[in-house]
Amino acid sequence: MDMWMMSNPGKRVTAYELCEIFIPAYQHIASREKAVKGFRCAGIVPYNPDVFSDVDFAPATVTELAVGDDAPPVQVQAVNTAAPVNAGHASNTELCTTPVGDTSSQSGTTGSG
Repeated sequence: MDMWMMSNPGKRVTAYELCEIFIPAYQHIASREKAVKGFRCAGIVPYNPDVFSDVDFAPATVTELAVGDDAPPVQVQAVNTAAPVNAGHASNTELCTTPVGDTSSQSGTTGSG
């Protein structure tokens, strides 16, 4: 982006220029391995409904507040944060914090295919 802006001073970036800037950067950084790891960490493939706990969704309780002056207040239940987040999911935590390309702590994964 900086290179484009320096070679096109005063010019606005349109959707067309944005594609010209974005595509080479995306192709340089994106990989199948990162996509597979992202789906695994999110519990999408393989399906794992226990990847996230109630604590992970606690910030969303803000959207449960009443809107408007005449609406009654909504009681928001506090989340017990004494327990570690995602307790019992050490394998998922380890998987999701290991840099892509480092398969030393992952078992059963393939780097290509």
